Amino acid sequence: MDQEQDNGRRRIDWNRMGHGFAIGLFVGIAVYAAATKGLGFFTVLPLLFAYLIFRNGRRAKGVEQDKDDGA
Repeated sequence: MDQEQDNGRRRIDWNRMGHGFAIGLFVGIAVYAAATKGLGFFTVLPLLFAYLIFRNGRRAKGVEQDKDDGA
């Protein structure tokens, strides 16, 4: 049982790292687009994607916490 929980925690950590990387990448793209071309579609679109990933990550974290509390 402990091994299953360890595997679940590792997967959560990798998901958090992946989400963090993707959010950083999209914010970096938005900053670069704003610096070179000003505000526009290609500035707002990566920020929208970053927000969606951030929101999805927070939901997944809440689901995992609920699962841990119930066990």
